[in-house]
Amino acid sequence: MPVLLLKSPSPQSRHFAGSGFRRRLPLAGRLSTVAALVAALLLPSLLPAAEPQDPLARAVIDSLESEPRTTPAELLEAVIIASDVDAYDVASRFLAEFVELVAGMGEEREAVLADLADLDPVGLVRTKRRLGARDAEAVTVIDAIQQASVRRYRDPAWLSAAAAGLSDPSSAARSRAFDQLSRAGIQALPAAVDILNRPEPDNEPARLGRALAWRLINELGSSARQPLLTWLGSGDLARWPGVIRGLSACGSRSEVDFLLAPMLVIDSPPDVVQAATETYRQLTGGTASRLPSRTQAVGRLTDRLERLLTPQALLPEGIELDGEGSPDLTADEPLVIATLPPAERGGDPELLAAATLFDAGNNTIVQSRFSRRFLRGLQAAHLSRDLMALATDDPLPLRLAILAQLEMVSLSHSPSDPQGLAAIRTFLEGPDGFDPQLIADVIDEAAARGLHNAAAAAVRGIVDRSGNPPAASDNTSLPKPLREAMLPLLASPDLELRYQAATALVSLTDSAFPEISRVVETLAFCANSSAADRVVIAHPQQAVAVHLESYLAQYGFRAELASRGVDVIPAANHCDTRLVMLSARLGDPEALEVAQLIRTIPADEPIAVLIAIDPGDDAGTAAFRQQLQQRLSGFEGQGLYWVTLTDRLPSLFEAEISPDTGEPLAEARLGSMLNRIDRESLLLPARRSKLAAARLNRGAKAVEQLATLARRGIDVDSAEATVIRLLARRQHAAACIAMLAASDTKAAQRALAETACRPVEADALRKAAAAGLDASIDAFGILLDDATVAGFLRRYNGATDPVRRAVLEVLASIDPIVAAAADDAKDGSTAPQRR
Repeated sequence: MPVLLLKSPSPQSRHFAGSGFRRRLPLAGRLSTVAALVAALLLPSLLPAAEPQDPLARAVIDSLESEPRTTPAELLEAVIIASDVDAYDVASRFLAEFVELVAGMGEEREAVLADLADLDPVGLVRTKRRLGARDAEAVTVIDAIQQASVRRYRDPAWLSAAAAGLSDPSSAARSRAFDQLSRAGIQALPAAVDILNRPEPDNEPARLGRALAWRLINELGSSARQPLLTWLGSGDLARWPGVIRGLSACGSRSEVDFLLAPMLVIDSPPDVVQAATETYRQLTGGTASRLPSRTQAVGRLTDRLERLLTPQALLPEGIELDGEGSPDLTADEPLVIATLPPAERGGDPELLAAATLFDAGNNTIVQSRFSRRFLRGLQAAHLSRDLMALATDDPLPLRLAILAQLEMVSLSHSPSDPQGLAAIRTFLEGPDGFDPQLIADVIDEAAARGLHNAAAAAVRGIVDRSGNPPAASDNTSLPKPLREAMLPLLASPDLELRYQAATALVSLTDSAFPEISRVVETLAFCANSSAADRVVIAHPQQAVAVHLESYLAQYGFRAELASRGVDVIPAANHCDTRLVMLSARLGDPEALEVAQLIRTIPADEPIAVLIAIDPGDDAGTAAFRQQLQQRLSGFEGQGLYWVTLTDRLPSLFEAEISPDTGEPLAEARLGSMLNRIDRESLLLPARRSKLAAARLNRGAKAVEQLATLARRGIDVDSAEATVIRLLARRQHAAACIAMLAASDTKAAQRALAETACRPVEADALRKAAAAGLDASIDAFGILLDDATVAGFLRRYNGATDPVRRAVLEVLASIDPIVAAAADDAKDGSTAPQRR
């Protein structure tokens, strides 16, 4: 029987942490010894002996222990070497000595740890994996070393000091500084740009330092292009010459268009013009006589911006769009109908893309993952700024430039952010002041290109710059071009854009216009939000639909059930609908046709659709699924995006649990399935809560707009049923009462009277409803029929509640009803008197 020799813990107890050191008590020996012994007996071949028996390894250990090691670098090197020959006890002993030595270094500790990261980076990673599996202290120590290195390479002061070494008279010092900055990688870019930004040096060491800075950026290559371009797109004009020379070091001709404005704008600083001209010639191989004119520069920038502001620019490489702006569908993945969100709505096929940008505010390089729309917005804003600087009078470049700026503002600021609204107002003013026709053209351009966020930003800016609603009796407060541009937005598939257009038309006009019914319809649709995420489940078998409802309820969805395809669209036509789950066997109409019709429902994000294949249809050769997949060719470009095929097995909704251990073997597949069609929000609680709160807030404001229309005498009857349902919600109550008080209908007065007399309601709500009823009767008289009024009086005539008595006094304005109420009084109370 194999025997495992166990050594007692090292007498040098230790503990290491990235921010400091403290001692650690030895581990409980008996438990660890028993566990190790059992493991050795069961799996003797998996764990090496405590001391390696290989003669070569033994020789390495003897060599390590033959001479004293007194510096952190010597001890760490011994840890790495001992770990490589499986001498883990020896490695742990050297690690303990390393910890004790570094613990007493005080303020020097951070610099020492950062230096050690360069000792043997690959060996550190290897030791962290091998020794760390046996000694957790090794993981903590190596993590601290690596983190200290990262902090050093992000420290502007250290980078500047290293960059200064590039101009040192000593070649050894220059070489050492270059090696240090090379290890810092992209983080060394600002320091190198600062060197290139200086005037041409007049001494040899400085010239060598400048050449080394250029070489450093050249070795960074393509990784330096994006941060340099974002830097050139910032307002850091003083360092543009160094940035432009850095672009020349990258050696890519694709960046030359971004040099046109710095080179040709009349009031560009001379050093910027010189750097841009020299770099342009270097990258293109041109001469002074071949430099482009301002007109040519405007044409090139316009073409580039026009291509950038298309749906194709958001798609990953290799994905093409058909003529109608939808992704081409393939059968490479049998379960997928179309995984790409609609690019024409600003959707993101791959939610995040890795990017390296320059943060001008902090003078640092940021490496992270950003949405494709944000990255496109950065580049478009850069191009638009260059176009504006070239002072073009051509309508198309000017329109595209304003559109690009609005798109970037919508990505960088929330709709209610004052700074964002201020920026939008600035862009709407344009170079020659506010031009209604130009802004109307910008809105049309945005809607045609699917840039709904930019169009909504323009509409918000128009409302914001107009201030309070107009008092005039005509529509002159909203110029005709803008009104004509906003009316088509009421049919947009983007709900937020529809709402912003409706709000603007209500705020900036005070009389009816041809599309006022569309405005009322949009506001009523938005007002109906309860903030609960809805799912529509359609299956021919009611029992299956109920079963699916129980699963989806666990994810926080409120379900609406349907058994036929014709019932799905009315059920899904709600502003809170986020998901639709259809049976692949659905009929009247079938699932694919229903999925197309769902795209006609306005939404903030396209409603995700799962088409579920029943277990029997998915078994064996899956012929039904194959037939369904083959039929997809007839639906390309017709709205089948954010749609995917799936099964409805329990593993879709529930994690797979081991029957032996009770441990989870696999997560529920619903999350990954939904990630294919909506990565951002469907199952992320924080994101869902944020969107729900936004819908609820928008709904309250929509009711206020409806009340405004009702007070103007505009017919809002189509929204009345929705508002009456919302009357019970406190956050909507004031606006609902205001609208109902301004509506000349029997249903409005009855709802106000019922609310005022309902004892379960809050007193403030009942008093407001009673006041609203009084105002309604003053304006329109009593619209309730005699039987309804008599019913109120019979129920409440003897009541002592002051709110109810106030309601009865309002209703007791008709003599026959007063007499009937007096006869029906049971407690002898005085009948209400006519006012």
